[in-house]
Amino acid sequence: MARYARIIIDLHHQKVDRVYTYLVSEALSQQIEEGMLVEVPFGMGNRSSQGYVIELTEEAEFPEQRLKQIRKIISPEPVFSKSNLELAKKMQERYYAPLSACLALFVPKIPSFADPVVEKVRLLRMPQDEYVGKGQRQFLTCLEKS
Repeated sequence: MARYARIIIDLHHQKVDRVYTYLVSEALSQQIEEGMLVEVPFGMGNRSSQGYVIELTEEAEFPEQRLKQIRKIISPEPVFSKSNLELAKKMQERYYAPLSACLALFVPKIPSFADPVVEKVRLLRMPQDEYVGKGQRQFLTCLEKS
């Protein structure tokens, strides 16, 4: 049961591209795992931000009274593995990118209900190009008939 979590905040900016230590409450200590997405207070205004748990530990580098507490777990399961984290660190070094941006590549996007949904597609005209392959032509013919 870890008392502290080392977290990368999901803000893709070099100024905040470092590990922050947060307190893990007793309620969350049974559920939290490395690789999970969590909500934490961040900055002077303690605004809600998302972060990635990259390590659970029993030691903190700052006094406990200076640490903030994790608010909640967003993902019920880890969104990346240890090998994904190692690859993200290599990408960070090689491409000088924020670690949060590299980790975000491994996190599946949750579709939003606000995203537009295409219900029907209509073919306006059949291309007469000789570069259209046989499979493409069959697909376009199906679209034309619908």
